[in-house]
Amino acid sequence: MKTVFDAVDKVYEILDVADLKSLTQGGVYRKGERPANSTSTDVTVTSLSSSEGVVSDALINVNIYAQDIKTKGNESFYEVPNNEVLNIATSKVVELLKGNIGQFWSDGNLFIENIFGPLSEEKIKQHFINIRVKVKFRANYN
Repeated sequence: MKTVFDAVDKVYEILDVADLKSLTQGGVYRKGERPANSTSTDVTVTSLSSSEGVVSDALINVNIYAQDIKTKGNESFYEVPNNEVLNIATSKVVELLKGNIGQFWSDGNLFIENIFGPLSEEKIKQHFINIRVKVKFRANYN
């Protein structure tokens, strides 16, 4: 039987590739695996929700983190999103996800539902892009 954990693992497998890792200079992580206070450009894959049934829906969060950059204001420096890095990494993630539409599982599919951001992660001086991926699949009950 497939569950939301299988959906997370499948999205993780799609993104855990050298093409993306070389752009991020960080890693691709499942929930809870990202190193605390990482300053790398990292990608995380987590679940938000899941429905139960013969055909199930899972909502998967893909977050792309990038270290803020300092820019000079009138009298001091302040931190802003590194939009160049976020854009490059987001484009690659979207390309990888779209390359698997219709090929996700023989009995399932994925859709990019929304892309948000950049959102602030002030504690670690990073911003991130949030991509919500909807996965539809047959649970294959026995």
